[in-house]
Amino acid sequence: MAGWLDLSSVRTRGVFEVRTGRVRLMRFGADGRETALFTAGPTERFAEASLFAARYHCDAIALNDAAVACFPKVACLPRLNDDAPARFDLTADLARQVMMLRSRLTLRDIRSARERVLALLVAATGDDGRRCYLE
Repeated sequence: MAGWLDLSSVRTRGVFEVRTGRVRLMRFGADGRETALFTAGPTERFAEASLFAARYHCDAIALNDAAVACFPKVACLPRLNDDAPARFDLTADLARQVMMLRSRLTLRDIRSARERVLALLVAATGDDGRRCYLE
């Protein structure tokens, strides 16, 4: 896949997983401004909400040469219903995404660039309290 994946006008087919490359999810406001929602890299899924929606809520663009797999909704829903470990894995993944989004929103609301950088470094500090992990 290279380039644009117009999802916003398409009925949902399923969940996607990036195999190689990077894919950015975005929305466009009424004024045409682009808002980046998420950038998925290898092994990361996107469009999980499509399992419970009739249409996708955003568009996607490959940031480089990317390969993306689609897991059909008609296969995913029965599996989630019948497979507790699959449900647990998806729920844990979504919970991590919610925590990351909340952290990003908190950082966005800090006006001082210095304070924002310090808060980012503190948030990215590992369990040992000495190493900082940045993507």
